[in-house]
Amino acid sequence: MSSLIPQLLTAAAAAALCACHAPSESPALELEEKAQPGNAWAASLPGVSKAEPLGWLEQFDDAGMRAAVREAVVGNPDLKAAAARMKQARIRSVRDGAARLPEVNAGLRSGQSGDTATGWNLSDDYALSLDVSWEADVWGRVRDSVSASLAGAQAAEADFAAARLSLAANAARAWCNLLEAEAQLALAKQTVETFRTGLNLVDGAQRRGVPDVTALDVRLARSSLAASESNVQGRLRSRDEAQRVLESLLGRYPSGKIATSGRLPSLRREIPAGMPSTLLLRRPDIIAAERRVAAAVQDEKAARKALLPSIRLTGGLRSTSPELSGLLNERTLIANLVQSLAQPVYRGGALRAEVALSAAQREELASRYASVALTAFREVETAMAAEHFVAAQIQSQETFVEESLQAEKLALSEFSKGLTDALRLLESQRRAFDSRSGLLRAQNQRLQTRIDLCLALGGGF
Repeated sequence: MSSLIPQLLTAAAAAALCACHAPSESPALELEEKAQPGNAWAASLPGVSKAEPLGWLEQFDDAGMRAAVREAVVGNPDLKAAAARMKQARIRSVRDGAARLPEVNAGLRSGQSGDTATGWNLSDDYALSLDVSWEADVWGRVRDSVSASLAGAQAAEADFAAARLSLAANAARAWCNLLEAEAQLALAKQTVETFRTGLNLVDGAQRRGVPDVTALDVRLARSSLAASESNVQGRLRSRDEAQRVLESLLGRYPSGKIATSGRLPSLRREIPAGMPSTLLLRRPDIIAAERRVAAAVQDEKAARKALLPSIRLTGGLRSTSPELSGLLNERTLIANLVQSLAQPVYRGGALRAEVALSAAQREELASRYASVALTAFREVETAMAAEHFVAAQIQSQETFVEESLQAEKLALSEFSKGLTDALRLLESQRRAFDSRSGLLRAQNQRLQTRIDLCLALGGGF
């Protein structure tokens, strides 16, 4: 019987080949030139170092940040859900791959008869059945369907990698935001003391009858102190919110008690010159989009091949014996092998509509892939340009801080000597605070920009 199977299969395949021809393959995927990786970036960064970074987290001189990101990747519930979705996709791929293997079903039955005295009694007759069914994948339709399922599972894996990278970036951002909030709070508290000192000087001068120091100057000094005290409360609220946001990302209860290193980290590395744009090919979202296009191409192939005849081999073994020990007795063994060839004739256009639908889905996913690629280019170009802008901003802001602090110091000295008025003193104090607060924002913005660039590149350089 084993030699009969290949003969029937060969005969069926030959008959099918005579009855029809293979469908045309789906058109190859072509992307617009603007959506394909090139050789270099348009945004230039003159004067940057060519140093090779150790990895995107290692670029930040803060062990606490790295620990927080690792904790988020392990404990965040949303990432655990993404991991479960990836696992489901892998299992579906294994399930769909079973279509290429034979299907085997076995059954065992025993005869039963009624007895009014004792109830049910098992008879001495047993029946064993074994059925085998297998579709000969002559055209590769099943293979294409399995390939589509595998590509879908790979897309799900890339989705998980994208979710993990995004979570890591968000945790790093939240860490930096919390550090800035803490620094802004400390600065606000220092400013309260500065304005309190200014108020004491103005009030004392007005009491002593210093010329040009009036009750209005005292009121203005008091209003500046009250504003600084109000700012402290706002900074406390900002720090509390930043703590709870970070704790939620880490998978902790948002108690608002997380501790930090207490300072904004510095960058260990500059962006190396001459980065190839082909780095984008490792971005998880681009990989996921490409895998979905690949799955759509395979689905379209399978839909086209569904128009062709299908060849199915079925076989069965039956045994009926009063004793199970006689199961393999040649007299009770019945074997059959049935080969069938089925050609789709009329289904109301459903099969051809399925082909058209698969082609349209492939076109949609190809366009989405191009859109994802263009978005990636924009994100990288924007982040690289922002590095230059923020660096120049910090340089100017540092000059602003230095000059404003010197002006405040000079104003205090001159007011004590009666060489300047109270308004200049209060204005110098306000400018000193604004300059230092702005520098903290710019320093955090530089860190956020570097995180954005690492995320846009799919990791480090």
